[in-house]
Amino acid sequence: MAALRQPDLIDLNMGCPAPKITGGGAGSALLKNLPLAQEIARAAVLGAGGIPVTAKIRRGYDAGDDVAVEAAKRLEQAGVAAITVHGRTRAQMYSPPVDLDCIAAVKAAVSVPVIGNGDIFTPQEAKHMFEYTGCDLVMVGRGALGNPWLFEQINACMRGEAVPESPLLETRLAVMRQEIALLIKDKGEAVGFREARKHVAWYMTGLRGAAQLRRMCGEIAGWDSIAAICEAAQQLNLQDAP
Repeated sequence: MAALRQPDLIDLNMGCPAPKITGGGAGSALLKNLPLAQEIARAAVLGAGGIPVTAKIRRGYDAGDDVAVEAAKRLEQAGVAAITVHGRTRAQMYSPPVDLDCIAAVKAAVSVPVIGNGDIFTPQEAKHMFEYTGCDLVMVGRGALGNPWLFEQINACMRGEAVPESPLLETRLAVMRQEIALLIKDKGEAVGFREARKHVAWYMTGLRGAAQLRRMCGEIAGWDSIAAICEAAQQLNLQDAP
């Protein structure tokens, strides 16, 4: 893959909590077998032809696990270039709040860059993670769903600049339509419009009438459905228009 695609980096996701992934022993299930995780990382580094290999981990697999530091040390020994840490176990999925102390402990234990991850929905949360854990970077996941402007806002916050306002609804819907067009171009209409249901729903978050709009998203079958949702969103939020 490295020779064929020449990516900028190869990331080993040893933090994925999805049952369809962990059921096969992959993703965060590898945190139950750290020697195997280390062996996989070492093989990836050797086979990458000089392309940086990174890895993502969680605090552990089961609720009481706390293996992130040991996992990170093993991955560093295997030659990974950076480590992303999500401060929850697989069993915890996405609650309770992310454990920042876990990320800080990994940062203190290894010399490679550490990327903090989890619960970053605002620029202020990103800044707090940086300052509390000492991590080198932050990785944004769920917070960017339907909100791609979050990255610009985080960067401004970290530079000490005024944080840009989120865009007006018209711009928000236009960007959403661009995203769906790219999705359909990549996956075709049958799969693309089915997956568009969740993508469009993410853009409805925080709008007046969001529950009604999300129900409409569940019926998306083509561009006409999306146009109807956009029209409904604009009608329900008329008083917010400039």
